[in-house]
Amino acid sequence: MLGQRLPCVWKQHLLVILLLVIKPFVEESASISYDSTPTHSSVDPQRMCTDRFGFYDPESFNHRSCSSCYKYLFPTLYFSLNASITILPDQFDSRSSDLDCSTLNADECKRWKDCCAAAIDCCNSQLQSPRLSGGDQRSYCGRVWDGFSCWDDTEAGTTVYRPCPFHLEHSVTIKNAVKTCWSNGTWFEKDGLPWTDYRPCVDKQEAIKMTVI
Repeated sequence: MLGQRLPCVWKQHLLVILLLVIKPFVEESASISYDSTPTHSSVDPQRMCTDRFGFYDPESFNHRSCSSCYKYLFPTLYFSLNASITILPDQFDSRSSDLDCSTLNADECKRWKDCCAAAIDCCNSQLQSPRLSGGDQRSYCGRVWDGFSCWDDTEAGTTVYRPCPFHLEHSVTIKNAVKTCWSNGTWFEKDGLPWTDYRPCVDKQEAIKMTVI
């Protein structure tokens, strides 16, 4: 099935199943608030991975981020059905990944898997790298997986750059995405969430389906 799209009827059935599993992970996963410092004695931030919504244990983070990759990379496909369903997107589980990829073409499947792999690498990096310490806790913005790329702890009042990710459609990988840490130690926000500017990454000659998250 990989690399080929299924007939429309079967594709719609699979999308229903796919959305039933993706949405709970993207929208309902339990987490510790991104803007609050974990205080419970059983919570060790150094053993948690962070996306722009909160802190998660590695397994939850990996499933959640892989689900988000599908949502952010293929928003039209993701929102094409009004369903509230549940699947465990897992590129390392052949049955799960085959099901996910049966809704995509070969290039889309590869980009989705690459995004999932980048998220997992980000989580591993976060777990291995000591968090910045000392001084005011708002003297830096915390590390975060933003849905496409991994950003390290960043000093307040600075703008940082990362190469545009390969898994973005029409990505110009010689250019950089841009993320700004405000002087108060919080990431620049849009619509109430930390925001990254991916507009430099997209080939303006191509149809732009999504430029920022």
